[in-house]
Formats: sequence, C-alpha cells, structure tokens
Amino acid sequence: MDDGPQTAEAFWRMAQLADDEGIDYIVATPHHRTERYDNEREQILTAVAYCNSLLSDSELDVRILGGQECRAYPDMAEGLTAGELMTVNDATYQLVEFPSGDVPDYAFQLIYNLHMEGITPVIVHPERNRVIQKDPEILRALIINGAVGQLTAGALTGNFGRRVRKFSELLIEHHLVHLIASDAHDVTRRPFQLKAGYQQIRTLYGEALETAFLARAEDVLVGSGFYQEPPVTPGKRFGLPFRRG
Repeated sequence: MDDGPQTAEAFWRMAQLADDEGIDYIVATPHHRTERYDNEREQILTAVAYCNSLLSDSELDVRILGGQECRAYPDMAEGLTAGELMTVNDATYQLVEFPSGDVPDYAFQLIYNLHMEGITPVIVHPERNRVIQKDPEILRALIINGAVGQLTAGALTGNFGRRVRKFSELLIEHHLVHLIASDAHDVTRRPFQLKAGYQQIRTLYGEALETAFLARAEDVLVGSGFYQEPPVTPGKRFGLPFRRG
C-alpha cells in the first residue's frame, strides 16, 4: 500500500533486509490525509495482518506493527476519536507530518488537542522541513509544548546531502529530536539505514546517547513516557540558509 512495497515479493525482500539489520519490529507508517494517499486505521490493520501472515511460517525474526504518518490537519483529535487515525502500535504516540515547506498556524493547538486525548504527537523528519531549517526555534517551541521530534536515519548518514546531515546533528545536539526512524520505502532507493543511523549517533556522541535513542523507541512502542533533556535555544546561526525552489 501507499509508496512502500507494492507486491508480496517486494515486501519479502524488505523483511529480509530488516532481519539482516537486526530489526525485530517494523512499524508500518503509510501516509494519511495527503494529496495522494488516504490510509485509515482499519485499512492499515488489515494490511499489517496480511504481512504478518506472510512472515508467520518464515525463519525471519521480524514482525510488523501498525502505525500511520498523518499529514497535519486541524481536526486530528476528532479523527483519532472517530477511529480514522492509527497511533504507533495502537498506543499513545501519533506520527504527524507537516508539509515540507510549511508549519501550519494551528500546529500548537493541534499538539494541545492531541494531548487532551492522551496522545503525544511525534513530528516526523523535521530536518527536511524548510521552515524549521530556516528557523529551528519553531521546532523548539513545538517540543516545549509537548511534541517529540523524530529524525530520519538517512538524513544523519548523508543520504539527503551534507547540509541536511549537519542540520540533523545540530538538532540532536540541541535536544530537538528524540527518536530515529528508517523511513524505508524499498531495498534500493530508500532502504533501511537504521543500523548505520544508530552507529552514527554512537560515533558522534557516545554509547550512552545511542542507548537513550534505542530505549525511547521501545517506550514509544508500548506507549510509555520518557525523559527529555530540555531543548536548547538555537543560536542565530543555527538554521540553514533558506533557498526557494
């Protein structure tokens, strides 16, 4: 479904790659409420059950869990109560995606509304959002108001270029991201790079921070809260030069 593997064979190749990387659980996060994709909770659960049935008789030690990368919209809390949204593993964290060139004016109200429903919003790939690149203080304010930041592993390993890699490092150093995800789509163009991403954290910042990132991922799967270092105020030269087009 969505822009992930389109056939059982393609899914199988991804599962094998995940197993090779030592990944035990894959959270399937199809897009929802974008111009191209709508994937509601029941559709996702059906697809997850099918994928796990393909894996049930295999030797691969990989299982699929449900999730959803929902494009931000004002009434997300209502979508949650209506059964439209799919939190990570049906627990208490919801992946929220902003348009690549925008942080909506209602973002702070959205965070508040989700928290009122017992859900913590996870802002996905903020390192690629052009508004946040220009003014990281926006992300700091979102974190202070209760959001969590999730970095794409490929951004940290350089797949999106040197500028995004350096910005990703700055987000980590300023405590503005708390999780790392593969954002894998296939086995070639957008493969799993989770192992390399964690290794990069360990190389740059030490084993303790790598362990913290791993522990937070487990907390998200079961819906537990975790300690967040207070976000550091970005300096004037923290943001990336903003380029249009």
